[in-house]
Amino acid sequence: MKAIYAIADYVVKASYDDLPGEVIEKSKAILLDTIGVGFSGAKTLPGKTVIGVIKGLGGKPESTIIGDGGKVNCVQAGFVNTYLVDVMDYEETYLGLCHPNASVVPAAIAVGERMGASGKDVINALVVGNEVAIRVGLAMRPSEERTKQGGSAYTCHCFGSVASASKLMGLTAAETMNAFGFTGSSTALPTSICKWNRPLHWVKNNFQRQTDAGILGALMAQQGFMGPVDILDSDLGFWRMAGSDRYDMERTRMGLGREYEILKVGFKKYPTCRWMHSTLDAVAEIMKEASIKANEIDEIAVRTVSELRQWFVDYQPKSLVDAEFSIPYSVAVLILGYEPGLEWFKEKTLRDPEVLSLAKKVHLKSTKGQDQIFYNSTVQMAGAEVEIMLKDGAQLRKSKNMETDDLTGSSENPIDIAEKFRRCALSAGMEAGQAEDIVAVVERLDELDDIADLTGLFSIG
Repeated sequence: MKAIYAIADYVVKASYDDLPGEVIEKSKAILLDTIGVGFSGAKTLPGKTVIGVIKGLGGKPESTIIGDGGKVNCVQAGFVNTYLVDVMDYEETYLGLCHPNASVVPAAIAVGERMGASGKDVINALVVGNEVAIRVGLAMRPSEERTKQGGSAYTCHCFGSVASASKLMGLTAAETMNAFGFTGSSTALPTSICKWNRPLHWVKNNFQRQTDAGILGALMAQQGFMGPVDILDSDLGFWRMAGSDRYDMERTRMGLGREYEILKVGFKKYPTCRWMHSTLDAVAEIMKEASIKANEIDEIAVRTVSELRQWFVDYQPKSLVDAEFSIPYSVAVLILGYEPGLEWFKEKTLRDPEVLSLAKKVHLKSTKGQDQIFYNSTVQMAGAEVEIMLKDGAQLRKSKNMETDDLTGSSENPIDIAEKFRRCALSAGMEAGQAEDIVAVVERLDELDDIADLTGLFSIG
């Protein structure tokens, strides 16, 4: 059976009633986390810029912009909300390989609001989107050589978007296949953000174009538009178009409807690339165990994978995008006690002399051992060995060798998602009562008759 047949069959037949309880609860946590980081993203300069441009275009008011409350059409809402979710790099992650819900959640709530979908409908669409996007990402993961050249599996997000939208719109199997074909042939190319010259561009990995491609694909297919239905089966198909050099077709349909990859989705404690979290976790553990102060530190040595040594060093970041992909800067703000989130990216923080001085004490080296694990493991998590050398001669060490994902926020080492949501929402200017209302609504999401009961709370101030 072709991959697209199996996937379309799954999308059409997937039922909320078949979902295990733990999958339903994980979906709610993902939704709450994603909305929260979207509220923060709406208060950043890039986020405000995107909101202004999209609202300036006009459009049928059918889907709500997170943090703004204004309504645009569902394609536009998917675009802008995905950007808001991703701009701080604070959204969830699947084992370091992709961030499926940067596209799946905005697509589901935008189309869900347009359709007047129930909470159960949205939960089901979230699960469907995750299961499809993750499998396509795993199937097209590039080799070590291609990864070093800029290849990634991030473009799999578009199939999560179109799967969610197709499910909510009730497309037939044939329409779903055409929707996938349209989406795969019109989504964004990978941009390999960190490998561009600094200051880094604000497009990031262009997840927003993957989201709107998926929503538009479902809308087109609903009206009879024919797409290249072999997009996931042809040797000229999506994996090659997106720049990968290998593809395991069987992986795209393996365990669909029986095994839930969504349960492996992890959440971020820090607003940075997940590959940096092993370093940050190690630093945080050293600081907690030794109770040291920043002024006692002489040098910080970080041994990690070559990708990070080459591309994740910026001692004077110009914007939040530079900062969230800089290990020295992130280590410095963590040690100095800045609250993870918007506080890390305020202009006064980016220009804080104490932060910049401490960042200069952080030096990176790469190790073959960490590279071997990073490129060959089924978990693409960057390990780190951190050594903090104090002025009195003491040396404090901590290692994170990532053969499994046990970072803070992973399914093995969970964080309080409601508490993270509150921090994101309150730092964005939301009143505490409204934040609690949103937490309560998401907790009973499966009882909602209309997702508008949630999106109606998206305005701040």
